[in-house]
Amino acid sequence: MIPVGPPAGLPRRKETPMRRFTRLLALFLAALIALSMAAGCSILFPRFFPEPTAAPDGTPAPAETAAPPATDAPEPTEDPSIAAGLALAALDMEIFDDYTTSDALSFHLTVAHPENFPEMSDPETGWGTFSYEDARAETEREKAWLERLRAIGRDALSPEDQLTYDTLEQYLSWSIESFDYYYYGEVLDTIVGLHSNLPLNMTFYDIDSVEDIEGYLTLLADTPRIMGLVLKFEQEKAEKGLFMTDEALDEVLGQLKDVIDAKKTLFLRATFDEAIAGIELSDDQRKAYEKRNDELVDALVASYKDLYDGLKPLRGSGANAAGLCAFGEEGLRYFELELSYNACSAIAPGDALDTLEKELEYQISVIRDTMRKEPSVYDNFDQITLSVGSTQENLDYLETLMQGYFPELPEHSVTFMDCPEELEDQFSPAAYLVPPVDDASENLIILNAKTLGEDTRFLDTLAHEGYPGHMYHYQYVRTLLEQTGYARQVLDLTGYYECWSQAGEVFFDTYNTRFSNNYCRFMSANSTLGNLLLPAIISVKVNYEGTTKEGAIAYVAQYYDTDAANELGSVYYKYAVENPFYFLKYAMGFTMFQQELRKAQMVCGSSFDRLAYNKAFLDLGPTYFNFILPAMDEWIEENRP
Repeated sequence: MIPVGPPAGLPRRKETPMRRFTRLLALFLAALIALSMAAGCSILFPRFFPEPTAAPDGTPAPAETAAPPATDAPEPTEDPSIAAGLALAALDMEIFDDYTTSDALSFHLTVAHPENFPEMSDPETGWGTFSYEDARAETEREKAWLERLRAIGRDALSPEDQLTYDTLEQYLSWSIESFDYYYYGEVLDTIVGLHSNLPLNMTFYDIDSVEDIEGYLTLLADTPRIMGLVLKFEQEKAEKGLFMTDEALDEVLGQLKDVIDAKKTLFLRATFDEAIAGIELSDDQRKAYEKRNDELVDALVASYKDLYDGLKPLRGSGANAAGLCAFGEEGLRYFELELSYNACSAIAPGDALDTLEKELEYQISVIRDTMRKEPSVYDNFDQITLSVGSTQENLDYLETLMQGYFPELPEHSVTFMDCPEELEDQFSPAAYLVPPVDDASENLIILNAKTLGEDTRFLDTLAHEGYPGHMYHYQYVRTLLEQTGYARQVLDLTGYYECWSQAGEVFFDTYNTRFSNNYCRFMSANSTLGNLLLPAIISVKVNYEGTTKEGAIAYVAQYYDTDAANELGSVYYKYAVENPFYFLKYAMGFTMFQQELRKAQMVCGSSFDRLAYNKAFLDLGPTYFNFILPAMDEWIEENRP
C-alpha cells in the first residue's frame, strides 16, 4: 500500500490553473492507495539474499518527557524587520487569497469561518478557470509576486519569516517554469484523476444551511462546463502528441463508464438527500431541492458521457509509450523540474536515484535482520491481524502509544465515514480529509470497508491517517499559522506531508507494545520495498535514463523470483510511463525523513530524544527538504553528546 495524497491530500494547495486541475480533487484527501500488483509478490524471496546480517537496532524508546513550553512572542520594537515582515505578510495573504477563492470547493473546505477574513475576495461560485490562457495569466501574477518578494529585504526578516521567504521563492520559481510544460500535465490521471475524485469530493461539501444548499447546487451545476474544458485540454494535448497511452485511455474510459452506468443510483443523489435532512425546510422546498439535485446529477452523468465519447477518437495520438526521455531535452528538463516539485526538494535525478537505492538497501537489511532475530516472521507473512478491536479502539491505542514521543495537541474530535460503495474498487483503504486552515478541531477519516476487510495491517493504516500520521500532523501544523503565514499552509507539498504520515507507520512498527516489533518491521520493510521504493526507482530509470520494460524487469529480478519480477516489473514500467511522479512524491519524502532520523539516532546515541526531535521538525512547518535537512542537521549537532 502507498499514501495520496493530497491528498497529505488536499484542496489547500496553491497551484497554477494547470496544477490546480491536474491535482485539485486528488488534493482534498491524504490517503493510502492499494496497488493492484501481483498477489503474494510483496514478500522478498530469501534465496536471493546472502546470509543475514544485523541491521542497526532502533534507538531505545526514551522516557516520557514533557513537551517544551511555548515561547512567548517578543515585545514589538522599532526594528528594520518590521517593514520587511509586514510586506511579506501582505504578499503571503494575497497568494492565499488567490488560491482560496479560485473555486468554490477550495474556498468551502479551506476556510471554516469566512468572517475571519473580511478583506478576502469574493470566491468563485463554480470550478474556476482552466485553459492555457488562464495558466498564462496566473503565471504573470506569479512573476509579479516573485518580483515583490525579492524586493523585500530577506536579511531583515526573522528566521521564521526567512523560511517563509525561501519557501515562497522556491515555489514561485518552480511554478513559473512549469508553465513551459503545460501540456505535459495530465488531468485524467489513472490513479487520482479529476474524473474519479470529483463525485466523492462533492460529498465533503458541508451543507448546514440553505445558503450551503445553494452553493453546493451551483457548484454541481458547473460540472458540465469544467468537463468540457477537460475534453478541450485533452484534445489540445493530442494535437501536440502528448496524449495518454492507449492503455491509460482504456483505464480512464472504464472509470468514466462506472459513473455513466450508475445513472440513477449514483451516490450523489442519496448523499444530498441525507445532507439536507437536518435542515429546516418545508416539504415543498425539500422536494424542489431534491428534484433540482437529481437533474444536476443527470447533467453530471451526461457530461461524463460527452467526455467518454470525446476521448475515444483520440486513441493513438499519444507519443509517450517509453517515458519522458522519449521527448528529448524538453522531456528530460520537465522530469527534472517535476521531480524536484514532487519530491519537495531541489534534487537532481541522479542524486534522487542514489538516495532511493541506499534506502532500498537499508530496507533489505531490515528484512534480513528481522528474519535473523525471529525466523517465524517469514512463515507468518500477512497472517497476523494488526488490530486491537474497533476503529475507535485502534485509534485510542495509537494515541496512547505516541504519548511522550510527540508534542501534545489542542482539543479536537474525529469522526469516521464509510466510502460510498460505488467507489470502493477505486478508493484507498482509508483517507483523511484535510481540515480548514482556521479551524482544525473537527476531523474526518474515510474508511473503505471492502478493502479494509482484507487489510491485516489496520493499525498501520490508522497510524498513517490518524495518530501520529496525517491527522496529528495537520492538527499541529494548523497551530503554526502565526509563524508560517497562510500561503505555506496551502502549498502543494505532498512529499512533505506524506513523509510524516509514513513515519507514523514506522513509529507504530517500531514502538508498539501489542505485537512483535520484528514482525511489524518485516512487513513494513517488504511493503516499502515493493510498493514504494522499487516503483519510484523504476520511474527515474525509465523516464530519465531510458530504461526499457525489459530493463525494468531485470532490475526487479535482483529482488524477486522470475515470475514475480516479470509481473511486478511490467506493472512498475506501466506506472512509470503513465504516472511518472506518483510514487516519487511519496518515496522521496519518506526516504529523506527516515535517513535524517536514523542519522540523528546514530549521532545522539542513547541521549537521543524523540520528542525533542519531532518537535524540532514539526516547528519548521510546511516547506521543502532542502531547507528542512540543514535545519535538522543543526539540531543534531546541537544535541550530539
